[in-house]
Amino acid sequence: MDTISLLETIVDLIRRKEKDDVRIFLLGFSQGATLSVGAGLLMRHKINGIVSIAGFLSRKNVQMLNIEPIKFNLPMLILHGTKDEIVPVERGIESMKICKELGCKVVMKTYDEKHKIPVTAMKIIKEFMVK
Repeated sequence: MDTISLLETIVDLIRRKEKDDVRIFLLGFSQGATLSVGAGLLMRHKINGIVSIAGFLSRKNVQMLNIEPIKFNLPMLILHGTKDEIVPVERGIESMKICKELGCKVVMKTYDEKHKIPVTAMKIIKEFMVK
């Protein structure tokens, strides 16, 4: 079983147990954000949204994963530090553009920090998830 199939199985089990009353998001930081975005775009009908903190998605990733455009607006929140030297904010902006082209409903927020999760992240993420 590949990773995406495993994630879809886990989501299906959660939804069955919770009777579809649960909202499921994929969230990650840095490389974890990149994995969350890639997986989320591949299993888009199974989840309620994606949160990417200091991550990136390139056109090469999209081609390599064979990601196709989405027929609905999958919610996505991108958080990225303007002082990030590990994953420059330009990579986050590129990710936002690519995901919008793929059909995601993207909200991007930047913060005056380096490669880290800002103190304000939890509030922003919570607000995004309850919409």
